[in-house]
Amino acid sequence: MRRSGPGARRGQVTRAAPPPRGGDRIPMRHRLSPILFVLSALSLVLIVVVIAACVRGKRTADWLEWHRTDPIGNQWRAVDVVIGKSGIYASWQWFEFDTPGKALEYAQRLSRVSGLAHTMTPPQPNPFADGGSFWNRAGFGYELSGVSEASSSDGTYRFRFDNAHVPYWALILVFSAAGTHSVRTVFARRRRGRRAAAGRCPSCGYDLRATPDRCPECGAFSQPPATTAA
Repeated sequence: MRRSGPGARRGQVTRAAPPPRGGDRIPMRHRLSPILFVLSALSLVLIVVVIAACVRGKRTADWLEWHRTDPIGNQWRAVDVVIGKSGIYASWQWFEFDTPGKALEYAQRLSRVSGLAHTMTPPQPNPFADGGSFWNRAGFGYELSGVSEASSSDGTYRFRFDNAHVPYWALILVFSAAGTHSVRTVFARRRRGRRAAAGRCPSCGYDLRATPDRCPECGAFSQPPATTAA
């Protein structure tokens, strides 16, 4: 460390100020965050996937199914994701039977014992489209049924069926907003890097050749100010 200048009081020292950075070019890896590029690319891919699903859903419904049977606990679980006509539909099912072996019998009747499956059916409409709320008319909907009890030829059993629907337009809007924010951040960092390399204020672009430490226009520091220690 050294004295800050001829007029500095005894005992007051400052860190040596680094030279102006106007002529230093910031490396590309510091100006552009790889994470932002990944987010932008991922958002673009998801938008394309949603548009493709929307087009396909008008002709055919794709059912992506997961199911698992627990013979010991006498339970059956399933998750379905459906590419519908106007959006993505998802459901969660859970059954617990009192009579031993009935869970496996139920799963075998459905040909859904355990594993993953993909099936195709005619186009599936939004099951919440007839709801009276504004959100139902916009394409949204969900239902949380809670645990219920019923009886049938399989005996007494408890079940739960939860489901939800999200329209394609909402997914496209969300992914577009995320991608736009990432792209704007990337370009803003590039712009700040070009300004700093040209000796201008990274924030407002003011010429800093006469005042390299701080911008007289917006007050932003082009480099950390010197700190004083007793």
